Amino acid sequence: MSDQRKTAIVTGASQGIGAAIVKAFVERNFNVVANSRKMTQSTEVAASDRVALVDGHILYVDGGAHSGRW
Repeated sequence: MSDQRKTAIVTGASQGIGAAIVKAFVERNFNVVANSRKMTQSTEVAASDRVALVDGHILYVDGGAHSGRW
């Protein structure tokens, strides 16, 4: 079995269902990138050695015709 952890990206993660999803991934031994417009102000999700907080919008850029903000 591999000793590498999988990584999940969760948007809308600062509260409610999004915060619960972050916690569920951590309990299942995932690393998590948690994103929300006000992520660092969240009282439900805190940064740790397994959770990275990202404020703001996530951009999708692949160089193709559909690049831009999701």
